Amino acid sequence: MRDPEVWTDAEVADRLAEAADTLRRLPAALRPAHLTSWPDIVHRQEEAYGWHSATPRLAAPSPAAISRLDHVLDWLIAFEAAHARERQVLWGRARGVPWRRLSQALGASRPTLAAWHAKGLARIVGWLNGKNRTAKGTRGSTSAPML
Repeated sequence: MRDPEVWTDAEVADRLAEAADTLRRLPAALRPAHLTSWPDIVHRQEEAYGWHSATPRLAAPSPAAISRLDHVLDWLIAFEAAHARERQVLWGRARGVPWRRLSQALGASRPTLAAWHAKGLARIVGWLNGKNRTAKGTRGSTSAPML
């Protein structure tokens, strides 16, 4: 997946959703209980030879998806503290959190959340499109500014 020449709100929202999915597919950190070399104790006969149900794992993300996740996290980290609510709404919607649950968590109405979502997308789109113009030789900064 190549970066577009000119970013739009929909492309940024899609990239945020892909990043949330990629983060969900990454393996969990190792827990000390799993680092032991002893086998698990079998308490019942049914547990001995695979008679218990298996838990399927999600497919691991590709290296390219992990690289895109890193870029998206840079976008979100670049938000100033004054725009933290926009960042929270953007990431919540990317993870598929319903508007109602976001409304309860952030203490704002759905139209306010939708406005924060739109402003956050516009802020990222403006920065990305400005960065693309900079790469082509026009004025501007290529470092991640505070959005």
